[in-house]
Amino acid sequence: MNATRWLRALACIGALMAATVQAQERLTVIVSDFHMGLGRGADGQWHPYEDFRWSGALAGFLDAIGREGEDRVDLVILGDFLEYWQLPDDIGCRGSGADAGCSVPELVTLTNRILRAHEADFAALRAFVRRGRNQLHVVPGNHDAALLIPAVWAPVAKALGADEGRVSFVASGLWRSADGRVLAEHGQQIGSDVNRFEAWPTVTTPGGDGQPLMIRPWGERFVQKLFNAEERQYPIIDNLSPESAGARHRMADRGLWGSAADMARK
Repeated sequence: MNATRWLRALACIGALMAATVQAQERLTVIVSDFHMGLGRGADGQWHPYEDFRWSGALAGFLDAIGREGEDRVDLVILGDFLEYWQLPDDIGCRGSGADAGCSVPELVTLTNRILRAHEADFAALRAFVRRGRNQLHVVPGNHDAALLIPAVWAPVAKALGADEGRVSFVASGLWRSADGRVLAEHGQQIGSDVNRFEAWPTVTTPGGDGQPLMIRPWGERFVQKLFNAEERQYPIIDNLSPESAGARHRMADRGLWGSAADMARK
């Protein structure tokens, strides 16, 4: 749910198979933490920030659950579907101080870039939603809370084919099964989590010019300071669980004193 990103990248297939519940002749499948981001660069190589590199696995997974549920499936993406915390160099999102980052136009630009980078993945999801009586439920998490902004959600909804009535956006952050027996959330709003948005589902704050800026929780600042720069050299560093495993991997490569010096520069 947070910077540990416990079901990501190399463990993505495990995340895709996170949970299934049979209810009222429908199959409910709950997944999370795709973190679809910047995709590949102009050179064809994966951007070091990209953590969803498994288009074939996703397509196969969607086919498999469709067969198992006879295309009467509720697929719940339980947060962090998209990645808004790891930014390309040309989108600064400098906002207003430490607590407010991206503007709405910047978020829309980033969204459209993500959609282009993951065109095949969205095509697979759209095809799944159109089959039989399948439904898709998108629950925002901490890394994609920007989807709560209508202008940001709109192009995502279009890419998923939401106008056909098979896609729902769960702005409350709490998904409930039709029979009320299953309640699921991403988790960042529980207790005093460092990724919490205090006024959820409000995730923006007025900037100096009065235009809305994305609220930046402490957890986002932590990820950006600790992981983003390092991921250019160690793309896997934030894909390991627990978080400390990534830090140990880096220290083993750089050495204790090299790591300490790097941290001091931050």
